[in-house]
Amino acid sequence: MNKYTKNILKRLSGSIFVFILLLLFLILYYKSKIFKEIFLVVFSSYVLAYILKPIHLWLMKKGFNKKVAAGLLLISIIGLFSLIIIYLIPSLFRESLDIDTVITEGEKVISKLTTMFNLDKLKIFNLSHDTIYDYLNLIIINISQNIVNILIKVGESFISLAVIPIITYYLISEGDFLNSKLLLILPTKQRQMFKNVAADIDKLLSRYIVSQLILCLIIGILTFLSLIILKVDFPIWLSILNAIMNIIPYFGPMFGAIPAVFIALLHSTEKAIWTAILLAIIQQIEGDIISPKIIGDSISIHPIMIILLLLLGEKIAGFIGMVLAVPVAVIIKVIYEDINYHLF
Repeated sequence: MNKYTKNILKRLSGSIFVFILLLLFLILYYKSKIFKEIFLVVFSSYVLAYILKPIHLWLMKKGFNKKVAAGLLLISIIGLFSLIIIYLIPSLFRESLDIDTVITEGEKVISKLTTMFNLDKLKIFNLSHDTIYDYLNLIIINISQNIVNILIKVGESFISLAVIPIITYYLISEGDFLNSKLLLILPTKQRQMFKNVAADIDKLLSRYIVSQLILCLIIGILTFLSLIILKVDFPIWLSILNAIMNIIPYFGPMFGAIPAVFIALLHSTEKAIWTAILLAIIQQIEGDIISPKIIGDSISIHPIMIILLLLLGEKIAGFIGMVLAVPVAVIIKVIYEDINYHLF
């Protein structure tokens, strides 16, 4: 057997090993409710720990020890969420009360477009105003029901949610100690390899998560300021939506901009055009200036592969699948490359 054939077999073995691990995880995730709940709690804690890690290191440089710095961070996060609940939630609620106005104005816009383009001659557009109103109202009702269902699930998962800050605290303050203890369950020969794999995943994933959050914050603020300047309704809701959608590469910015442009269209075509222009400028600045500086080529995945991953993620888990597609791919890529390097 020549060297080339051996290399192919080694890489094939590594691919099969990673595939088996991924398949085992998916089976446990979808078949075991307990495993799924534990995974989501641990995963959420890790994400929060990654977000807080740079600030934790900064506090330690200022003289705080690990535990005190971690405690200060969690207290700050709880305080921040409290402020959001006190100040932001009422504003969102007040904006939600105007949703009936949006339905009425939306009906007028649809009627105007129907007349302008003679769409009433087409059977699919031959709908009465009452039908349009009922359809839009049904959408609002469905959204409201989904919000209620989410709140119910949050209530049912209260204990799990309460555990997340505790796990996050220990991941931040005693992460190195916990990792060293976990390595003891592995065979001695494989410990260094898994340590290297974990270090590589930690480096890439923390960089990706923190950079995405910074980008979302920037996009959200710029969107909010733009909508305020243009006097577009629901600036808080639309800014949050655009910021969240920006997490999804390529498709996200477009999905996030459509609602804002539509709401602006309810007032005037000119306002809708200016809204589209400003949001396009924001995305151009983000794509050409901000994103390369913050993210760079940290994930090293081809754009075509990212698009395919997004489509696969959407099929598996909808919106959440699209959000997690790239970070999961980063983890799999690191595991595959490191296993091939260390074992083969």
